[in-house]
Amino acid sequence: MQIVELTLNHLNLYCPVTGQMVCSEEDAFESPALAFAFIPESGEFNSIQEKYQSIYEQCQEICEDDFEHDPFDLFLEKLKD
Repeated sequence: MQIVELTLNHLNLYCPVTGQMVCSEEDAFESPALAFAFIPESGEFNSIQEKYQSIYEQCQEICEDDFEHDPFDLFLEKLKD
């Protein structure tokens, strides 16, 4: 898995593997080649595959009582393992 962090000045994003539109200003779409798309400004996923959703939910549970860690940062750490 490769994690790519993008900073865009627009909301039109295409999957680099399939060429499918992943998000636009009006809507979000899933691509089979994209594991997840996280929007830091909102703290939410634009899209996330089911197997990654369960990992993120575990991270949220861990961080409920631990305010020093961010669930998404913990999620990224778990993906590197």
